[in-house]
Amino acid sequence: MPMKAAWVMSDSDTFELLNAIDDRLTSARPNHQQRDTLVRLRSLLEDDFNSTSGGLLSADPGNGSA
Repeated sequence: MPMKAAWVMSDSDTFELLNAIDDRLTSARPNHQQRDTLVRLRSLLEDDFNSTSGGLLSADPGNGSA
């Protein structure tokens, strides 16, 4: 039985947050710890979205996602 996320977020909110994370990673020059946290958060959001929507997002190796 798949685990359900502890939060519920609409698809549009997920995309907005993923875009904000990408913008922050490219424009703000976060320190190592901040960058690692943002990359992990992006990965969690992508995984959660893919598990609930049938895999519409794919990790782009060029942008640091895993």
